[in-house]
Amino acid sequence: ALEKYAVVATVLLTIPVPAIPHKVFGFSCYPTGTFTETLTTRELQFVLDRGEIHQVSRFARYRQDWIFKEAIEEIRSKELEAKNAGNKILHRLYKKMRQGLYGKWAQRGRRMKRLEERPPWARDGTEVYDQARDESKSYEEFGGEWWEISKDLVSYNSFPAIGAHITADARLALYEWIELAGWENTYVVDTDGLMVNQAGYDRLKHLLHPSDLGKLRVEKVADNASVLAPKQWSCGDAERWKGKPKDAIEIMPGRF
Repeated sequence: ALEKYAVVATVLLTIPVPAIPHKVFGFSCYPTGTFTETLTTRELQFVLDRGEIHQVSRFARYRQDWIFKEAIEEIRSKELEAKNAGNKILHRLYKKMRQGLYGKWAQRGRRMKRLEERPPWARDGTEVYDQARDESKSYEEFGGEWWEISKDLVSYNSFPAIGAHITADARLALYEWIELAGWENTYVVDTDGLMVNQAGYDRLKHLLHPSDLGKLRVEKVADNASVLAPKQWSCGDAERWKGKPKDAIEIMPGRF
């Protein structure tokens, strides 16, 4: 069925390698062993290949086909044309269009209702939680009018299963690249890339391409690197420090 349909399923699984994400006390971890998780098609196949599925609690299956393939290829072509022409504005616009399509599938919904007058207790930006309906609302002033804004889990045309498949496939691609490069040669994994040493690079270089989607490309080469935490590292003169503004001034080691 996994060859014919796209599937989302909640399963009890055993996996001997740290490839499947699982929330522990609110944090995403990659445990080994036995646990219950909701997985998408490629993750399910990975568990069947590398571990075992003991039980399926519930599942949904979907007919699958290519969608928006021509549109993405056209946008990508325009993006590269703009980049080669040095047009930074158009390049950024096309890049945002391409990347934004992924996020739209799991976008949260908003319902806006125009009010005849401001509720006497409301101020611009007031947030209210309705416990009986388990619903949050905000009250905002815009264009001289007052609006009641309700947030839904998903927007009208959302389809979270598509976004979940894209995210899971990207995660598994990263995991496979780590295994290919070698755990001992991989220092950082961050969203859509890796920091590796020369041995890791040599094992991955056949996957390099400067512009093909889904391929790797070299972003930085350096003789030295420092890794302090998952979102806190440097590679040569390139630095990633989550939460620290680029113009922050260090007043003492580790404090800005």
